[in-house]
Amino acid sequence: MKLFTSLLFALAFLSCENDLAAKGIAALKKQHFHENENAKVFVFENLVVMPRHVRFTFENQPRPYLAKKLNPPIVEWVELLPQFHKEIKDDNAIAQYKKSLSECEAFTKKYPQTKKTLSAYMKVLNDDINQYDQGFLKVDEKWITNEQHELIQKENTASLMETRTKTTMNGRVYYDLKVTSITPHKISFIHRQGGNSVKLADLERDLQKKYNYDPIKEKEYLAQVKKARIEDLKKKKTAAEWEKKLQSAAEESLVVSQVLEDGLLARRMFQKKINRTYHTRKGALWFIDGFPDSDKIVDGRIIRGTFYYDGRHSYVTTEGSKATVPTMVYVRNGSVGKMWE
Repeated sequence: MKLFTSLLFALAFLSCENDLAAKGIAALKKQHFHENENAKVFVFENLVVMPRHVRFTFENQPRPYLAKKLNPPIVEWVELLPQFHKEIKDDNAIAQYKKSLSECEAFTKKYPQTKKTLSAYMKVLNDDINQYDQGFLKVDEKWITNEQHELIQKENTASLMETRTKTTMNGRVYYDLKVTSITPHKISFIHRQGGNSVKLADLERDLQKKYNYDPIKEKEYLAQVKKARIEDLKKKKTAAEWEKKLQSAAEESLVVSQVLEDGLLARRMFQKKINRTYHTRKGALWFIDGFPDSDKIVDGRIIRGTFYYDGRHSYVTTEGSKATVPTMVYVRNGSVGKMWE
């Protein structure tokens, strides 16, 4: 076990030299009274804090490492940002940089041997903080002045809110169409009869060109949305919570109302007795998280599977307003049935 642990430390430390995407850096002492300068330093991919131990996992390593929680501690760590921001336009974004830089400075002061590992990461944070403090904004990974940013916003607003009396999109005609939002995957808009969203891949070529559709960027964007959702779920749930959720899971049948970029909106199906005959009806709206191949499902399709209930989810409607609905998280036995009639 000691040999395996030493190997993990060596591999993780070597990978740290060129990989700033690590989740964090940890320092481990054999005994709490040993000097901080003699602590072993390693890079971890993820950690779980348990009542008596801290479990570290490593990239490309199947087995985790367990460190005992003692007082005074024998292991301490600092978590890094998963990635650097491509855009920094307000204090909230830069506050994450300042917090991470402050934590790293305190960690390297306590454990000087970590300076070499963290220096490149801290330099990026410090450089971006200085740029922001000088009045610049980061847009698409480029630093520009506030005046340049306002000019870009005006141009984008004029383009997004363009009004047409009659617009043909994906084979349908819309009147008084106004675009409310565009992502690399979808375009959302309102029109005389309500609101809708259409995949850029389904648009006519001239509209794809107008709205800068790029299949590669779309694939990267969807992967980022999925990854962010998975990371969010990992942070929210411990193993005990997951087991508890599974115990409360139940079979459900739902009718898809709208396909979102991070899941589905669907209405629960239930049986209602009318004149001694049972009829299938649609109930309240739910957000469905994690259903397989949800981006390939169309509105009106019936889906079935085992789900558990997990809080509420906020989303932006096709009219551009915010709404909140309860959440079902997919577990297993997913299937897609016929269209709702």
